[in-house]
Amino acid sequence: MGAPGAGVFGHYEDHLCLTAPGRRRGFWSLPGWFYPIDEGRTPLGYHRNPDLWSREGDNAQLKTMARGQEFVLDADEYPEVGAWVRGLLEKSV
Repeated sequence: MGAPGAGVFGHYEDHLCLTAPGRRRGFWSLPGWFYPIDEGRTPLGYHRNPDLWSREGDNAQLKTMARGQEFVLDADEYPEVGAWVRGLLEKSV
């Protein structure tokens, strides 16, 4: 991809915000493929409790744990994540 592995975005853009519209920061709206329950995939780190997850249209809704930003996602179980992240970065360049 030719992009650095770390850094900061130069300015705020709505498409980079995981917070669900109209909700507090602890409520995220993610692409539907993040929803681990139906597929039997390992959930995002610290988010194994099914009560934290719900569906809203094509999106997965997540009530995040207040542990910080270091949640781990197994990219082998979620091959969609690479294209999603790449798309976010490309829109922000």
